[in-house]
Amino acid sequence: LFIGPVLMALLVAIWREWLREVELADETAAGSAAEIEAGRRIEVLPEPGAAKKASA
Repeated sequence: LFIGPVLMALLVAIWREWLREVELADETAAGSAAEIEAGRRIEVLPEPGAAKKASA
C-alpha cells in the first residue's frame, strides 16, 4: 500500500525534471536559431582595383 504512492511520486518528480530540461533545451535552441538567422551582416566591398579602373 505504501510502495505505490512512493513510486508514483518518484515517477512524477523524474518526469517534471525531464520536462524542465527539455524546455530549457528548446529555449536555448530557439535562441541559437535566432542568432544564426540574424547572423552577422557581411558588407560587400568593391575590389581594390575597381576604383582605379572607374576613374581611368
